[in-house]
Amino acid sequence: MRKKGSITLFIITGIILVGGFFLIQYIGQGPHLERTDSFDEPTSLFVESCLEKTTHEGIVFLGLQGGAYSPQGVDLDVYTIPYFVKHGTVELALKEEFERDLTLYVNGHIQDCIKDFSELRGQGYGISFSTPKASISLDETVLVNLDFPVTLQTGMSRKKVHAFQTSTEYNFRKLYSILSELMAEHQKNPNHVPIGYLSYLAHREHFTYALAYPDNETVIYSLMFNDLFKDNSTMVFNFAATYDWQ
Repeated sequence: MRKKGSITLFIITGIILVGGFFLIQYIGQGPHLERTDSFDEPTSLFVESCLEKTTHEGIVFLGLQGGAYSPQGVDLDVYTIPYFVKHGTVELALKEEFERDLTLYVNGHIQDCIKDFSELRGQGYGISFSTPKASISLDETVLVNLDFPVTLQTGMSRKKVHAFQTSTEYNFRKLYSILSELMAEHQKNPNHVPIGYLSYLAHREHFTYALAYPDNETVIYSLMFNDLFKDNSTMVFNFAATYDWQ
């Protein structure tokens, strides 16, 4: 029992470290502004670069949390993994819920990248802005529209911009299809880990997986993909299941 517990702790630690590693890859310095004759153009490019960066970071981070912004579930300190299966009951979120939670992330973090337009102010622009509000559509690509009223002023010139848009090549449709199949298999045998079907899915859809057992009735599933993003960067998606094994 002590040996199994040590192995489980090692695997869970690995899940935390791997997830953190891939998240750090996407959190770096933000885009930079360049001054041009059309002073609203660099602002639009800058905001849309921040929008794309924040969306990518959100997809990666929320993947570690089963796509949820503030989930309840297995607390690993760094992030929390939600239950998709509870004692035989499947609780896979709807597509609209995934969109809502990614929207919450983007709304809450995009200004971490914009940084009060400090670069623009350093170039002599006066600038004011309101609270950004994103709307997101998830499919084979991620389409993000941002309503972010920004007023720019330099000398006697004044310009308002508010509509920004970006898209990210991320195949949510494939991920959601895999999760739906796996949840359907869970419903056939609600008190068993569908290891055979999971292995079949992994082979068919070209992903890898790991399982961890933090206690006597809980399993953490970690699905690792290299083809959801167009650039083939790694994406880790975690969820948990709890069973009546005691």
